Amino acid sequence: MSIENQTTNTESSGESKITEYIERIYQGEIDPDDITPEKLGPFYSKVRDYFIEQIPSRYSDDSWPIELVADMWNPAQPIDSEDVEKQRLTRRIALHCYELSLSEAQNKTIGHLPVGKLPDPVVRETTSLSASEEMPTPNQPASETSHSLSVEERKKLNGWPASYELAKIAIKEGVDLSSLSREEYASFAIQNHLTIDDSQLRTAPWQRMCTSVEEIVSKNKEEALKITEESDKSFARFCYEMKDKASQRDRFISDNIRVREGTKDSDSWLYFGINTDSNKEGAEALETYKSYVSIKDLNSLTPDRFTEFMRLLQETNYKGDVKIFQDMAGQGIKLNDQIVIHGSSEADARLGLELAENFFGNDLDQKSFGKDEIIDGEKMSYSQILAQQITKAIHTENS
Repeated sequence: MSIENQTTNTESSGESKITEYIERIYQGEIDPDDITPEKLGPFYSKVRDYFIEQIPSRYSDDSWPIELVADMWNPAQPIDSEDVEKQRLTRRIALHCYELSLSEAQNKTIGHLPVGKLPDPVVRETTSLSASEEMPTPNQPASETSHSLSVEERKKLNGWPASYELAKIAIKEGVDLSSLSREEYASFAIQNHLTIDDSQLRTAPWQRMCTSVEEIVSKNKEEALKITEESDKSFARFCYEMKDKASQRDRFISDNIRVREGTKDSDSWLYFGINTDSNKEGAEALETYKSYVSIKDLNSLTPDRFTEFMRLLQETNYKGDVKIFQDMAGQGIKLNDQIVIHGSSEADARLGLELAENFFGNDLDQKSFGKDEIIDGEKMSYSQILAQQITKAIHTENS
Protein backbone atom coordinates (compact mmCIF):
# COMPACT_ATOMS: atom_id res chain seq x y z
CA MET A 1 0.00 0.00 0.00
CA SER A 2 1.34 3.46 -0.95
CA ILE A 3 2.04 6.15 1.66
CA GLU A 4 -0.71 8.25 0.05
CA ASN A 5 -3.27 5.45 0.48
CA GLN A 6 -2.13 4.83 4.06
CA THR A 7 -2.62 8.53 4.87
CA THR A 8 -6.06 8.56 3.25
CA ASN A 9 -7.13 5.46 5.16
CA THR A 10 -5.84 6.92 8.44
CA GLU A 11 -7.79 10.13 7.89
CA SER A 12 -10.91 8.16 6.93
CA SER A 13 -10.56 6.00 10.04
CA GLY A 14 -10.17 9.09 12.23
CA GLU A 15 -13.24 10.75 10.73
CA SER A 16 -15.27 7.57 11.22
CA LYS A 17 -14.25 7.42 14.87
CA ILE A 18 -15.28 11.05 15.41
CA THR A 19 -18.65 10.37 13.77
CA GLU A 20 -19.06 7.28 15.93
CA TYR A 21 -18.41 9.24 19.13
CA ILE A 22 -20.90 11.95 18.11
CA GLU A 23 -23.60 9.36 17.38
CA ARG A 24 -22.95 7.55 20.68
CA ILE A 25 -23.26 10.85 22.56
CA TYR A 26 -26.61 11.54 20.88
CA GLN A 27 -27.80 7.99 21.64
CA GLY A 28 -26.91 8.37 25.31
CA GLU A 29 -24.13 5.76 25.28
CA ILE A 30 -21.61 8.47 26.21
CA ASP A 31 -22.58 11.04 28.80
CA PRO A 32 -21.78 14.68 27.90
CA ASP A 33 -19.70 14.85 31.10
CA ASP A 34 -17.45 12.19 29.58
CA ILE A 35 -16.43 14.47 26.72
CA THR A 36 -12.88 14.74 28.05
CA PRO A 37 -9.35 14.10 26.74
CA GLU A 38 -9.13 11.12 29.09
CA LYS A 39 -12.28 9.47 27.71
CA LEU A 40 -12.04 10.39 24.01
CA GLY A 41 -8.26 10.54 23.61
CA PRO A 42 -6.99 12.14 20.38
CA PHE A 43 -10.56 12.62 19.11
CA TYR A 44 -11.59 14.84 22.02
CA SER A 45 -10.96 18.26 20.45
CA LYS A 46 -12.71 17.35 17.17
CA VAL A 47 -15.79 16.04 18.98
CA ARG A 48 -15.86 19.05 21.31
CA ASP A 49 -15.50 21.50 18.42
CA TYR A 50 -18.28 19.78 16.46
CA PHE A 51 -20.78 20.54 19.20
CA ILE A 52 -19.46 24.07 19.77
CA GLU A 53 -20.05 24.76 16.08
CA GLN A 54 -23.77 24.08 16.63
CA ILE A 55 -23.95 27.38 18.54
CA PRO A 56 -24.57 30.33 16.17
CA SER A 57 -21.33 32.31 16.04
CA ARG A 58 -23.12 35.54 16.92
CA TYR A 59 -23.46 34.10 20.43
CA SER A 60 -20.08 32.41 20.75
CA ASP A 61 -17.42 34.01 18.54
CA ASP A 62 -16.49 36.57 21.20
CA SER A 63 -15.74 34.01 23.97
CA TRP A 64 -18.79 35.13 25.91
CA PRO A 65 -19.33 33.76 29.44
CA ILE A 66 -21.29 30.52 29.35
CA GLU A 67 -24.16 32.00 31.36
CA LEU A 68 -24.71 34.75 28.80
CA VAL A 69 -24.54 32.39 25.81
CA ALA A 70 -27.07 30.08 27.47
CA ASP A 71 -29.34 33.02 28.21
CA MET A 72 -29.29 34.36 24.64
CA TRP A 73 -29.29 31.13 22.61
CA ASN A 74 -32.86 29.89 22.41
CA PRO A 75 -33.23 27.94 19.15
CA ALA A 76 -36.58 28.03 17.37
CA GLN A 77 -38.55 24.91 18.20
CA PRO A 78 -39.17 22.51 15.27
CA ILE A 79 -42.60 20.93 14.85
CA ASP A 80 -41.51 17.30 15.11
CA SER A 81 -41.31 16.14 18.75
CA GLU A 82 -38.21 14.00 18.12
CA ASP A 83 -36.46 16.98 16.57
CA VAL A 84 -37.34 19.07 19.63
CA GLU A 85 -35.74 16.50 21.91
CA LYS A 86 -32.61 16.30 19.77
CA GLN A 87 -32.37 20.08 19.66
CA ARG A 88 -32.57 20.31 23.44
CA LEU A 89 -29.87 17.66 23.75
CA THR A 90 -27.71 19.45 21.18
CA ARG A 91 -28.05 22.70 23.11
CA ARG A 92 -27.10 21.03 26.39
CA ILE A 93 -24.05 19.29 24.91
CA ALA A 94 -22.96 22.35 22.90
CA LEU A 95 -23.06 24.60 25.97
CA HIS A 96 -21.14 21.99 27.97
CA CYS A 97 -18.43 21.81 25.29
CA TYR A 98 -18.35 25.60 25.00
CA GLU A 99 -17.75 25.84 28.75
CA LEU A 100 -14.94 23.28 28.45
CA SER A 101 -13.33 25.35 25.72
CA LEU A 102 -13.53 28.55 27.79
CA SER A 103 -12.04 26.79 30.80
CA GLU A 104 -9.16 25.38 28.75
CA ALA A 105 -8.42 28.78 27.23
CA GLN A 106 -8.48 30.36 30.68
CA ASN A 107 -5.93 27.85 31.98
CA LYS A 108 -3.41 28.55 29.25
CA THR A 109 -0.47 30.63 30.33
CA ILE A 110 -0.54 34.23 29.18
CA GLY A 111 1.95 35.11 26.49
CA HIS A 112 2.92 33.40 23.26
CA LEU A 113 2.87 36.67 21.36
CA PRO A 114 3.79 36.65 17.66
CA VAL A 115 7.51 36.99 17.03
CA GLY A 116 8.58 40.49 16.11
CA LYS A 117 7.34 43.97 16.92
CA LEU A 118 3.62 44.50 16.93
CA PRO A 119 2.54 47.58 14.98
CA ASP A 120 1.00 50.39 16.96
CA PRO A 121 -2.80 50.49 16.74
CA VAL A 122 -4.35 53.21 14.65
CA VAL A 123 -6.08 55.53 17.09
CA ARG A 124 -9.58 56.77 16.35
CA GLU A 125 -9.83 60.19 14.72
CA THR A 126 -11.60 61.83 17.64
CA THR A 127 -8.56 61.22 19.87
CA SER A 128 -5.76 63.77 19.72
CA LEU A 129 -3.08 61.58 21.34
CA SER A 130 -0.78 59.32 19.37
CA ALA A 131 -0.88 55.56 19.89
CA SER A 132 2.33 55.61 21.92
CA GLU A 133 0.99 58.40 24.13
CA GLU A 134 -2.35 56.66 24.64
CA MET A 135 -0.93 53.30 25.70
CA PRO A 136 0.78 53.78 29.08
CA THR A 137 3.26 51.31 30.53
CA PRO A 138 2.44 49.22 33.58
CA ASN A 139 5.09 51.14 35.50
CA GLN A 140 2.86 54.20 35.62
CA PRO A 141 1.56 54.53 39.19
CA ALA A 142 -1.81 53.04 40.08
CA SER A 143 -3.20 53.47 43.56
CA GLU A 144 -2.57 50.22 45.46
CA THR A 145 -5.03 51.24 48.16
CA SER A 146 -7.91 51.37 45.68
CA HIS A 147 -7.54 47.68 44.78
CA SER A 148 -8.66 44.58 46.64
CA LEU A 149 -6.01 42.55 44.79
CA SER A 150 -2.26 43.13 44.63
CA VAL A 151 -0.53 43.90 41.34
CA GLU A 152 0.74 40.33 41.04
CA GLU A 153 -2.72 38.92 41.75
CA ARG A 154 -4.23 41.17 39.09
CA LYS A 155 -1.62 40.10 36.55
CA LYS A 156 -2.84 36.51 36.90
CA LEU A 157 -6.31 37.46 35.67
CA ASN A 158 -7.23 37.69 32.01
CA GLY A 159 -10.36 37.97 29.87
CA TRP A 160 -13.67 38.31 31.68
CA PRO A 161 -12.32 37.89 35.25
CA ALA A 162 -9.90 40.74 34.49
CA SER A 163 -12.75 42.91 33.20
CA TYR A 164 -14.83 42.30 36.35
CA GLU A 165 -11.90 43.37 38.55
CA LEU A 166 -11.33 46.40 36.32
CA ALA A 167 -14.98 47.38 36.78
CA LYS A 168 -14.61 47.16 40.57
CA ILE A 169 -11.56 49.43 40.40
CA ALA A 170 -13.38 51.91 38.15
CA ILE A 171 -16.33 52.06 40.55
CA LYS A 172 -14.01 52.74 43.50
CA GLU A 173 -12.15 55.44 41.59
CA GLY A 174 -15.27 57.03 40.11
CA VAL A 175 -14.32 56.25 36.50
CA ASP A 176 -17.15 55.67 34.01
CA LEU A 177 -15.71 53.01 31.71
CA SER A 178 -18.75 53.18 29.43
CA SER A 179 -17.79 56.72 28.41
CA LEU A 180 -14.25 55.77 27.33
CA SER A 181 -13.16 55.04 23.78
CA ARG A 182 -11.88 51.55 23.07
CA GLU A 183 -8.30 52.83 23.18
CA GLU A 184 -8.86 54.66 26.46
CA TYR A 185 -10.39 51.50 27.95
CA ALA A 186 -7.27 49.58 26.91
CA SER A 187 -5.08 52.22 28.54
CA PHE A 188 -7.01 52.01 31.81
CA ALA A 189 -6.56 48.22 31.80
CA ILE A 190 -2.80 48.57 31.34
CA GLN A 191 -2.54 51.14 34.12
CA ASN A 192 -4.22 48.66 36.44
CA HIS A 193 -2.28 45.56 35.29
CA LEU A 194 -5.40 43.71 34.09
CA THR A 195 -5.22 41.74 30.84
CA ILE A 196 -8.56 42.20 29.12
CA ASP A 197 -8.78 40.67 25.65
CA ASP A 198 -10.45 41.46 22.34
CA SER A 199 -13.81 40.13 23.59
CA GLN A 200 -14.00 42.91 26.16
CA LEU A 201 -12.67 45.48 23.68
CA ARG A 202 -15.50 44.64 21.26
CA THR A 203 -18.27 44.45 23.82
CA ALA A 204 -20.92 47.12 24.32
CA PRO A 205 -19.63 49.93 26.59
CA TRP A 206 -22.29 49.33 29.27
CA GLN A 207 -20.85 45.88 29.97
CA ARG A 208 -17.49 47.33 31.01
CA MET A 209 -19.01 48.41 34.33
CA CYS A 210 -20.32 44.93 35.20
CA THR A 211 -18.49 43.20 38.05
CA SER A 212 -19.78 39.66 37.44
CA VAL A 213 -21.30 37.46 34.77
CA GLU A 214 -24.59 37.52 36.70
CA GLU A 215 -24.63 41.29 36.39
CA ILE A 216 -23.96 41.06 32.65
CA VAL A 217 -26.81 38.57 32.18
CA SER A 218 -29.20 40.78 34.18
CA LYS A 219 -28.16 43.94 32.36
CA ASN A 220 -28.33 42.17 29.00
CA LYS A 221 -31.98 41.31 29.67
CA GLU A 222 -32.66 44.96 30.53
CA GLU A 223 -31.06 46.12 27.28
CA ALA A 224 -32.98 43.50 25.25
CA LEU A 225 -36.27 44.74 26.70
CA LYS A 226 -35.50 48.20 25.32
CA ILE A 227 -35.79 46.80 21.78
CA THR A 228 -39.40 47.05 20.66
CA GLU A 229 -41.11 44.03 19.12
CA GLU A 230 -41.67 46.03 15.94
CA SER A 231 -37.96 46.91 15.63
CA ASP A 232 -36.84 43.35 16.33
CA LYS A 233 -39.26 41.79 13.81
CA SER A 234 -38.46 44.41 11.18
CA PHE A 235 -34.74 43.71 11.41
CA ALA A 236 -35.30 39.94 11.47
CA ARG A 237 -37.30 40.28 8.24
CA PHE A 238 -34.51 42.40 6.71
CA CYS A 239 -31.96 39.75 7.72
CA TYR A 240 -34.03 36.99 6.10
CA GLU A 241 -34.42 39.00 2.89
CA MET A 242 -30.69 39.78 2.67
CA LYS A 243 -29.66 36.16 3.25
CA ASP A 244 -32.12 35.10 0.56
CA LYS A 245 -30.76 37.78 -1.79
CA ALA A 246 -27.22 36.52 -1.15
CA SER A 247 -28.12 33.17 -2.71
CA GLN A 248 -29.34 34.76 -5.94
CA ARG A 249 -27.36 35.56 -9.06
CA ASP A 250 -28.39 39.23 -8.96
CA ARG A 251 -27.45 40.39 -5.47
CA PHE A 252 -27.80 44.14 -6.04
CA ILE A 253 -30.28 45.92 -3.76
CA SER A 254 -29.52 49.38 -5.21
CA ASP A 255 -27.12 51.02 -7.67
CA ASN A 256 -23.63 49.66 -6.94
CA ILE A 257 -24.75 48.20 -3.59
CA ARG A 258 -24.96 44.44 -3.41
CA VAL A 259 -25.22 41.75 -0.77
CA ARG A 260 -22.01 39.78 -0.45
CA GLU A 261 -22.38 36.09 -1.28
CA GLY A 262 -20.86 35.13 2.08
CA THR A 263 -23.95 36.48 3.83
CA LYS A 264 -25.97 33.36 2.99
CA ASP A 265 -23.66 31.13 5.05
CA SER A 266 -23.01 33.57 7.89
CA ASP A 267 -24.97 33.41 11.12
CA SER A 268 -23.50 36.58 12.59
CA TRP A 269 -23.15 39.35 9.97
CA LEU A 270 -24.82 40.78 6.87
CA TYR A 271 -22.14 41.79 4.35
CA PHE A 272 -22.49 44.43 1.63
CA GLY A 273 -20.16 45.63 -1.12
CA ILE A 274 -20.36 49.27 -2.25
CA ASN A 275 -18.82 50.61 -5.49
CA THR A 276 -16.54 47.57 -5.70
CA ASP A 277 -15.58 45.11 -8.43
CA SER A 278 -18.17 42.31 -8.40
CA ASN A 279 -15.47 39.85 -9.52
CA LYS A 280 -13.46 40.39 -6.33
CA GLU A 281 -15.62 38.81 -3.62
CA GLY A 282 -13.86 39.14 -0.30
CA ALA A 283 -10.32 39.47 -1.66
CA GLU A 284 -7.69 38.99 1.06
CA ALA A 285 -5.46 41.99 1.81
CA LEU A 286 -2.35 42.38 3.94
CA GLU A 287 -4.09 45.17 5.83
CA THR A 288 -7.66 46.44 5.98
CA TYR A 289 -8.59 49.83 7.36
CA LYS A 290 -11.88 49.89 9.21
CA SER A 291 -14.20 52.28 10.98
CA TYR A 292 -16.54 51.13 13.72
CA VAL A 293 -19.72 52.77 14.98
CA SER A 294 -22.51 51.97 17.41
CA ILE A 295 -25.88 53.60 17.96
CA LYS A 296 -27.34 54.80 21.28
CA ASP A 297 -30.87 53.56 20.61
CA LEU A 298 -30.96 50.57 18.26
CA ASN A 299 -34.67 51.10 17.68
CA SER A 300 -33.64 54.06 15.53
CA LEU A 301 -31.46 51.83 13.34
CA THR A 302 -34.25 50.59 11.08
CA PRO A 303 -33.49 48.63 7.89
CA ASP A 304 -34.56 51.67 5.85
CA ARG A 305 -32.21 53.95 7.76
CA PHE A 306 -29.28 51.55 7.40
CA THR A 307 -29.98 51.19 3.67
CA GLU A 308 -30.16 54.96 3.37
CA PHE A 309 -26.73 55.18 5.02
CA MET A 310 -25.31 52.73 2.47
CA ARG A 311 -26.79 54.81 -0.35
CA LEU A 312 -25.02 57.86 1.08
CA LEU A 313 -21.74 55.94 1.05
CA GLN A 314 -22.35 54.91 -2.55
CA GLU A 315 -23.28 58.40 -3.72
CA THR A 316 -20.23 59.91 -2.02
CA ASN A 317 -17.99 57.48 -3.95
CA TYR A 318 -16.99 55.38 -0.94
CA LYS A 319 -15.38 52.11 -2.04
CA GLY A 320 -15.37 49.05 0.17
CA ASP A 321 -17.63 46.90 2.31
CA VAL A 322 -20.04 47.42 5.19
CA LYS A 323 -21.32 44.81 7.62
CA ILE A 324 -24.03 44.88 10.27
CA PHE A 325 -25.26 42.40 12.88
CA GLN A 326 -28.08 39.92 12.09
CA ASP A 327 -29.96 39.85 15.40
CA MET A 328 -30.90 43.19 16.97
CA ALA A 329 -32.11 42.10 20.43
CA GLY A 330 -29.79 39.12 20.82
CA GLN A 331 -26.61 40.36 19.17
CA GLY A 332 -26.69 44.07 18.40
CA ILE A 333 -27.18 45.20 22.00
CA LYS A 334 -23.92 43.56 23.13
CA LEU A 335 -21.63 44.94 20.43
CA ASN A 336 -19.35 47.95 20.45
CA ASP A 337 -18.96 47.63 16.67
CA GLN A 338 -22.55 47.36 15.46
CA ILE A 339 -21.68 48.68 12.00
CA VAL A 340 -18.22 48.00 10.57
CA ILE A 341 -16.98 49.92 7.53
CA HIS A 342 -14.26 48.01 5.61
CA GLY A 343 -12.62 50.58 3.37
CA SER A 344 -10.82 49.59 0.17
CA SER A 345 -8.20 52.08 1.34
CA GLU A 346 -7.40 54.10 4.44
CA ALA A 347 -9.03 57.13 2.81
CA ASP A 348 -12.23 55.15 2.19
CA ALA A 349 -12.42 53.97 5.80
CA ARG A 350 -11.89 57.52 7.07
CA LEU A 351 -14.51 58.82 4.64
CA GLY A 352 -16.94 56.18 5.89
CA LEU A 353 -16.42 57.28 9.51
CA GLU A 354 -16.90 60.94 8.62
CA LEU A 355 -20.12 60.15 6.75
CA ALA A 356 -21.38 58.02 9.66
CA GLU A 357 -20.74 60.87 12.11
CA ASN A 358 -22.70 63.30 9.94
CA PHE A 359 -25.48 60.85 9.05
CA PHE A 360 -26.25 59.50 12.53
CA GLY A 361 -25.41 62.71 14.39
CA ASN A 362 -26.46 62.68 18.04
CA ASP A 363 -27.68 59.08 17.70
CA LEU A 364 -24.06 57.93 17.37
CA ASP A 365 -22.60 56.33 20.49
CA GLN A 366 -19.10 54.85 20.06
CA LYS A 367 -16.84 55.42 17.06
CA SER A 368 -13.31 54.32 16.32
CA PHE A 369 -10.84 53.73 13.53
CA GLY A 370 -8.38 50.86 13.20
CA LYS A 371 -6.57 48.44 10.98
CA ASP A 372 -6.63 44.66 10.55
CA GLU A 373 -3.30 43.14 9.56
CA ILE A 374 -1.62 39.86 8.72
CA ILE A 375 1.16 39.35 11.27
CA ASP A 376 3.52 36.39 10.89
CA GLY A 377 1.03 34.81 8.50
CA GLU A 378 -1.91 35.17 10.89
CA LYS A 379 -4.82 37.48 10.11
CA MET A 380 -5.49 39.66 13.14
CA SER A 381 -8.27 42.16 13.73
CA TYR A 382 -7.62 45.61 15.17
CA SER A 383 -9.10 44.56 18.52
CA GLN A 384 -6.88 41.46 18.60
CA ILE A 385 -3.80 43.58 17.90
CA LEU A 386 -4.84 46.01 20.62
CA ALA A 387 -5.42 43.10 23.03
CA GLN A 388 -1.97 41.68 22.34
CA GLN A 389 -0.45 45.08 23.00
CA ILE A 390 -2.20 45.08 26.38
CA THR A 391 -0.78 41.62 27.15
CA LYS A 392 2.68 42.64 26.01
CA ALA A 393 2.64 45.85 28.08
CA ILE A 394 1.49 44.14 31.28
CA HIS A 395 3.58 40.99 31.04
CA THR A 396 6.73 42.40 29.50
CA GLU A 397 9.95 41.42 31.24
CA ASN A 398 10.82 43.43 34.36
CA SER A 399 7.39 45.11 34.39
